[in-house]
Amino acid sequence: MQLALLMACFAYAPLQAQIQKGQVFLGGSFSAENQLYGPKTFSVSVKPEIGLMLSSKWGVGIGIPLRYDKYISQRQFDPNVSLLVRRYFDLKSGFYVFLQLQAQSGFPSKDKITKTNLSVELLPALSYFVNRHFALEAGFAELTL
Repeated sequence: MQLALLMACFAYAPLQAQIQKGQVFLGGSFSAENQLYGPKTFSVSVKPEIGLMLSSKWGVGIGIPLRYDKYISQRQFDPNVSLLVRRYFDLKSGFYVFLQLQAQSGFPSKDKITKTNLSVELLPALSYFVNRHFALEAGFAELTL
């Protein structure tokens, strides 16, 4: 069960064959965090993504990261918007390495007027196509610029 949940978190489901020009890709990520020692905190993050392949090596897309935080008695919901660019490198049949550059803007719910977060992240990752329509991805640590 845990293995299936882990694989679902890294799932990426293209709608056509492997990486081709004009292909739409759907994906995303999910994370949950619970701190039991010290201050009690709980957070859940969901990030659906959709994009379009411009060629067999370049893709662009948009993501909508949603985060919910609960800290002792305070609750906070933070919607964000992110634009992403992917560059794929073919390793072997079915294996790809890609770099994803992502610019994200956040609008914290506590003080929407005076606070806007902006971050730029670079994510190196490995993608393996299980079949023509489904790939598994494993990302490494994001570099925040």
